[in-house]
Amino acid sequence: MLSKKQILILKKIVHGNLETNVSMKNHTSFRIGGNASVVIFPSEIPDLIEAILYLNKIKCKYYCFGLGSNLLVSDNNICDIVLIKLGRNFNHVTVDKNKIIAYSGASLNSLCMHALNAELTGLEDAFGIPGSIGGAVLMNAGAYNFETKNVVSRVVALINNKIQIFTEFNFSYRHSIFQELKNVIILQVELKLNKGIKANIKSRMDEIMNLRKTTQPLDFPSAGSVFKRINGIVVSYEIDKMGLKGKSIGGALISTKHAGFIVNTGNAKCQDVKDLINLVKEKFKKEKNIELKEEIKYLGG
Repeated sequence: MLSKKQILILKKIVHGNLETNVSMKNHTSFRIGGNASVVIFPSEIPDLIEAILYLNKIKCKYYCFGLGSNLLVSDNNICDIVLIKLGRNFNHVTVDKNKIIAYSGASLNSLCMHALNAELTGLEDAFGIPGSIGGAVLMNAGAYNFETKNVVSRVVALINNKIQIFTEFNFSYRHSIFQELKNVIILQVELKLNKGIKANIKSRMDEIMNLRKTTQPLDFPSAGSVFKRINGIVVSYEIDKMGLKGKSIGGALISTKHAGFIVNTGNAKCQDVKDLINLVKEKFKKEKNIELKEEIKYLGG
């Protein structure tokens, strides 16, 4: 727990973009989570680096996250670590010819719109992925015909308090080199796209969004697809076959629209979601001898 003096020092470092007693329900797409004692919202890279250096100096643990679109937060209050959200303020974007350079907190949707306005093609199938570009790079996020690895050309990251530039990423399914490193924070991402025709780009974006609305439960809070693909198996199809589609625990529900999603029907607790995840994993283990792995990340006890 930070002292009042330490909080004041951090506020000066990030120019006041610091909040206390923050409900994490307002900072995750699941709309689940207890209160965090301190959340920092840096808007510039130097602020972020200085804040981290200070937290290291006082030996305070911290956790960085983006838009919270694949994060399941405990219902317990988070008091022992400082949260750093790279999203609301950390989202500067510039377009340079066929390149888009963005701070890691910029949303994929905003980058899709920047690409559309600049008549750049390559991001259309990412439209509707509810995450930040930093998170997308970390996880090599993908959907339909898109994978983040298709468009990333350069990444600036903070590794053990030192800025490093990457042009090789070791991308594979839901994996990047940044998962192999310790104490890494993605700061900035450069995307290399191709010139396209605006009408065609817009048409494809509309097609992708309509497909999402038709097949995904976008009218409920969720963290997107819960489980990673494994051995070529369509997990959502198997969940449906196992009779788990529509299964609910508390306020959490395996979506009747897409069994790969667990949704918050209004008052779900973190444990409700965990219990459903464990139910699916146990069923897969028992019936198929397969160990499912989650795409979503956990925060808190």
